[in-house]
Amino acid sequence: MYGKCGRLADARTVFASIGVGLRSAVSWTSMINACSENGRPSEALEVFEEMRSAGVKVDEITILAVISACTRLDCAPSLGDWVEQCALENGLSLNTRVANALIHMHGKTGRVTRCCEIFDPMGFRTVVSWTAMIQALAMNGHGVASLVRLVNEGRQLFKSMVEEYGITPWMEHYGSMVDMLCRSGALDEAFEFVLAMPVKPDPV
Repeated sequence: MYGKCGRLADARTVFASIGVGLRSAVSWTSMINACSENGRPSEALEVFEEMRSAGVKVDEITILAVISACTRLDCAPSLGDWVEQCALENGLSLNTRVANALIHMHGKTGRVTRCCEIFDPMGFRTVVSWTAMIQALAMNGHGVASLVRLVNEGRQLFKSMVEEYGITPWMEHYGSMVDMLCRSGALDEAFEFVLAMPVKPDPV
């Protein structure tokens, strides 16, 4: 709560008042997020190291928080590899949300080859997966042909999600589609997509 309000010092005080042996994964993750979201991503990683030293099991939410901190740091490749190894050690490397976050992180540091190595074997890809991969290619100057192929597959995924599986898209799905189209240069299609959305677009 304090972290979300920008009161990092208060968050630290509450966290410190909890005995190390009594801190749950939720407590540690909340502190990691508080540091990361308040401009202290390096401290977030220090808290994560303390969590690991305390022997607390790392879950999906924790790894996502740590990847977010690394992304805010524009981390060195070695740090990105370290976080990815942590995900692997905790059985989270095949988790779709974790894979999406790793692609985004590596893309920001120009490691497109690593992004492809994570993306290609993914058993299940969401629209967010396609968007993350397209962002990685677009940010690092990769060819139009690669982007067009991914956008076409992303469109097909969104269509099959609705028509074949009967899944009602969330705002996150619509936002990812618009982002994907814009980053690939399909601005007119993105605009038409927004107009056709059955939900009112939010400011984001």
